[in-house]
Amino acid sequence: MKTRLLLLAAFAVSTTAVAAPHADLQLVPQARVSDDQVTLGDLVRLQSDDLALVRRLVSLPVGQAPRPGESALVQRGTLADWVRRSTGLANATLRWSGADAARVIRTSRQLRGEEIADAAMEGVRRVIAAAGQHAELRVRSSVRDVEVPDGKVQLLPRPTDSGAPLRNRALVWVDAWVNDRFIRSFPVTVEISDLGGQPGVVPVATGAGAMAQGVTHPDDANAVSRGEWAALRITSGAVSLESRVEVLQDGRVGQRVRVRAATGASGILFAKVIGRGQLELAP
Repeated sequence: MKTRLLLLAAFAVSTTAVAAPHADLQLVPQARVSDDQVTLGDLVRLQSDDLALVRRLVSLPVGQAPRPGESALVQRGTLADWVRRSTGLANATLRWSGADAARVIRTSRQLRGEEIADAAMEGVRRVIAAAGQHAELRVRSSVRDVEVPDGKVQLLPRPTDSGAPLRNRALVWVDAWVNDRFIRSFPVTVEISDLGGQPGVVPVATGAGAMAQGVTHPDDANAVSRGEWAALRITSGAVSLESRVEVLQDGRVGQRVRVRAATGASGILFAKVIGRGQLELAP
């Protein structure tokens, strides 16, 4: 009987050892991503007999993707430590191999400057037409081509905040959206000549259709405004995190502004304006 019990105990231990989940993760030297968020499945070739573990690891977010056309380097040691802390899995469960570091490249497409300029002029043209007037329009200076993420691109001139008399020059902020996600804004100066028809004012753009017809003027070039919500980017090591903050003062690109976290924290932070509705933590 004693011998039988020992054999059963040994079998149970052996079965437990075999059934213990584990995964082999081979880091690839280069990963091309199209989404804003990088997942572990983008960076490694993963093998495991445990389907639930595979699904858990493949979808694990590991950081913010670089900007379109740019790249970032992720060290294997840093990634392994991040995965261990994020999942709580023991080191023995995850067996790493492959490259020492992975180069993450954001796939992109070229957005021509002519497309941005055309969208700006179309926004001004609609505003002028709504005021019962007509004019000759041209872009003051050429707009550079830029890289944006792959996907369906929409170029939408920003709405004006209030009525204003028509002028001979307007600064139009064109918002670029890809797959219904805001990417960035482009300032375009449109010159207005031979303005004719019944004089009027630029109508206030409101409602859902306002996105497609508004313009602003050169002295209204703030990239963030007091009371608005913006995205604050905080980078730590190989991981870039993004949070929602309330802007406490107006600011243009390159300026430092005060912000407050959306989580209800009472502390005030300083952030640098890097684009329309976009900030990064300032020292």
